[in-house]
Amino acid sequence: MKLTLIILSALLVAMPSFAHADGKWSASPPSVAADSVAWAKLLEDLQKNRMYYGAMASAYHMVAFFPDIAAKEAAYRAVVKVIDDGYPILVRDIFIPADLEPDVPEKADPETYRFANSYYLYKAILSKEKKLERWSDYYLSRVDKEGFPKYMYFSALQAYAKGDLKSAQDLLNKALSKDLAQQSPAFVSRVTRTLARVYFEEGEYEKSLDIYTSFLMKLNPIEPGDWLDAAWDYFHLKRYEEALGVLYNLESKASGTQISLEKYNIRALIYRSQCSTSHMDDLISRFNEVFGPALNGIKRGERLDRFPLLRSLDLPENADYNQILLAWNNLRAEKNRIDDLPKAEIPLATYVYSSELRFLARKIKSYTDQALSVSANQLLTLSEQMRFARFDIERTKYNPDMVFKPVSEEGKREAVVGDADAQAFEIRWIQPGDYWLDERTKYKAVLPNQCLE
Repeated sequence: MKLTLIILSALLVAMPSFAHADGKWSASPPSVAADSVAWAKLLEDLQKNRMYYGAMASAYHMVAFFPDIAAKEAAYRAVVKVIDDGYPILVRDIFIPADLEPDVPEKADPETYRFANSYYLYKAILSKEKKLERWSDYYLSRVDKEGFPKYMYFSALQAYAKGDLKSAQDLLNKALSKDLAQQSPAFVSRVTRTLARVYFEEGEYEKSLDIYTSFLMKLNPIEPGDWLDAAWDYFHLKRYEEALGVLYNLESKASGTQISLEKYNIRALIYRSQCSTSHMDDLISRFNEVFGPALNGIKRGERLDRFPLLRSLDLPENADYNQILLAWNNLRAEKNRIDDLPKAEIPLATYVYSSELRFLARKIKSYTDQALSVSANQLLTLSEQMRFARFDIERTKYNPDMVFKPVSEEGKREAVVGDADAQAFEIRWIQPGDYWLDERTKYKAVLPNQCLE
């Protein structure tokens, strides 16, 4: 399990035109987009309608088009608010031209406090990434280091990057000790998820799992990555039946359109540890059913763009491509809801979505070949790994130090087990190779251990 730690979240760049030979950028908005007051009203209404991708794109346009402080502040306030609401895509570029100096009055309202501190923190992070240490120190000096949870989260990420897991854990717990009612749910879940992953890195699998089962996997909407992370915790605790039960949730349509290859890795490791040849055969059969046509085409040297499935693989190596694709898909979905906005704003909203979609379509095209190549290589590698895992199980049968237990039909485990004392029951899904399509945390696979040392 890899620790993906993201404090900022969005990459939608409205690029102005490079117009002058002296290297200065300029942008002239069309007539429909020339009024900064109309932009500010559109930003507000897009957020009210939960059209966050359009709001982020609008903020980028405003920063490029309007030099006045009022328009810029409205744009950056919207950016911070959208990030706090859980925008899942990395944001950096919009803070490059930011030149505001927001003040935090002694009795500032919570929104102003969060905006000013977030703004300075993001500017500090960007300056640090560009190795502008003096500017980074200056911006950090404007941040409330003792009271602002987002700064504590940032400090925890720094500690983790240095390998100081104990300090990272303490800082995350400190951030969660603040008034959570004043924090956005997305930020709370992000900090909590990071804490669970730090516990995992420390080998504290029970503590990590408790965070997933008691909080993260009960959120709505669900985060499919939480099912994978919880499965790794179960795996290391040797609670294989529960690990498989969690993974079955990833077969549900509610888990999203992207396909995780990691779930095949976990299942293969579980079946190998239990010497279960039959289950491994089922897994390989399912894998070939899903990916067989693409695998055969890759081996024959066919064009990779003939296999749309390759675009759906959730791979860390394709993070940039996946984020651009996510933005494009969500912008298309939001564009279908433009009529929900006030009638006077529809022409401006149409301009925003149309121009942004055109830009992202060109950007996707430039990333596609490399992303498909990475997906094809990963798919071939996993296919070979699964085949060798199956052979490894077979080879173990001939190990004189290992005794295989046959699966007995006698005393077959029941699908439903009642507990009269607890007035509860436990449900197991007993068909090998099948899936229970439900987002619940209490289902288990039936997986007899067929090997004993």
